[in-house]
Amino acid sequence: EPDKDRDGYYSIGGGPLAGTDCDDTNRYIYPGVATKTGCSGSEARVCQTDGTWSACSSGGYCPAGCTTCKYIDPVGGNNSNSGTFASPWLNAAMFNNYYAGGEPGGYLAPTAGTCFIYRTGTIAYEHTYNTDKAGIFLRNRTGGTLANPIRIMCYPGETCTLDMPTTGAHPFIALDSNYVYFSGFTVTGNTCSGMNGLITDHGCVALYGGTGNRAFNNVVYNNTGTTANNTAGLYMHSCTNCSIDHNLSYDNIGNISDSQNNSNILAYRGLGNNISDNVTYYTTRNQNVNIKAPKHTNFASDYTIRRNTWWNGQFQSGARNLVIQNNISHEGEVFLGDLGGPAFAGDLTIENNTFLNAGLGRIDPTKAYNSNDTAAADQCSGTYTIGTVSYKHLTLTTKLRV
Repeated sequence: EPDKDRDGYYSIGGGPLAGTDCDDTNRYIYPGVATKTGCSGSEARVCQTDGTWSACSSGGYCPAGCTTCKYIDPVGGNNSNSGTFASPWLNAAMFNNYYAGGEPGGYLAPTAGTCFIYRTGTIAYEHTYNTDKAGIFLRNRTGGTLANPIRIMCYPGETCTLDMPTTGAHPFIALDSNYVYFSGFTVTGNTCSGMNGLITDHGCVALYGGTGNRAFNNVVYNNTGTTANNTAGLYMHSCTNCSIDHNLSYDNIGNISDSQNNSNILAYRGLGNNISDNVTYYTTRNQNVNIKAPKHTNFASDYTIRRNTWWNGQFQSGARNLVIQNNISHEGEVFLGDLGGPAFAGDLTIENNTFLNAGLGRIDPTKAYNSNDTAAADQCSGTYTIGTVSYKHLTLTTKLRV
């Protein structure tokens, strides 16, 4: 069948993406993604938009759209080096934001097409910004573009693990930056918190504000939090045209008793944002939430939730202008209602989803978040369109008007 690996690209069949997937058995290989498979040594090749492979790179891999590639080796690098493939840096001190200047010699401020590529190893370096700590921290880096994003990535086919030693340290934050792409990392063993005066909520991989930012092809698991207040493995807030896609996120923030307020993936208000092609689950079924997106929306927010697979945990949303398509839910109900904020659920499209040993749960736009909110019914309008919903052998097509 087309799109066997559910990555949104098809090796066969019709439609606009037919014949674009280089490997329909691997959901992390699709156009634009590189791999060492089929090449020698450190060479890599890229899946192209026509479903064929590029030639293998000569020397160190540097993605298309990168005008400058710098390499970081957390095991054998040195910040006195030049940052080339043959002479890599040691850590992110060479490009992280600094609170009050003091950048080291050779420092490179990220701008359009600046790409930082990590080699195999555990990344435990912590950068202090004001009084808080983060592994990789970009703030107000607005120079990235769609054609020339700022990339923070793991070298194709290698394992780059972000594991912060300090409780509360963020592994990765892109704050008020544009077109920052974070990809290919393993993020595990962290206890994630907020940043004083900058980020009040808690995400181990956080896209906060800005335009066109993306976190993809990461493995985020077994991270914990310091509070029950909206903590997540992957986190997005107030972005425009941002994306969390093609990640594996599981067993995050399960250490906190109020697990309904935390999740593997969490998003707040924003415009034109996308959460797609992720796999997310909890090993043990309890009150955990796999995806909460978006929460506390405003009337202009719009999100697309597409082709995700989750189990042993809910999907929750209190959104307006939300499209939920082609997802698979196993032992994980869907709740659409009011999760707080200025707006309530409305103008939702739900179609072609599959629910196994679960259910659509509750569509309850009339439920106010608390007694101080304006009655939800006064703010709700539009049509819920429920397409084909598969629940074991039951197919339901219906429409609800609110």
